Amino acid sequence: MRRARRGGGVHGADVGGGPSADCCCDYLNFLADRSSAEAWVAEHSRVPGQIISQPEAEALATRLFGHLLA
Repeated sequence: MRRARRGGGVHGADVGGGPSADCCCDYLNFLADRSSAEAWVAEHSRVPGQIISQPEAEALATRLFGHLLA
């Protein structure tokens, strides 16, 4: 799951079951802008994922971790 924020970038995660920290944290990256995220992905082609916006990353974090904060 490569993630990108408004004008920025977030990249990371792995597909699979188990704790989110085991699936996401090894490859979670926040980058300054989308072009930086794309450059990082090009240099790290073996890392699975996708680039998404900051609002998408925030929605995903709420889905994954919101119950822990309730």
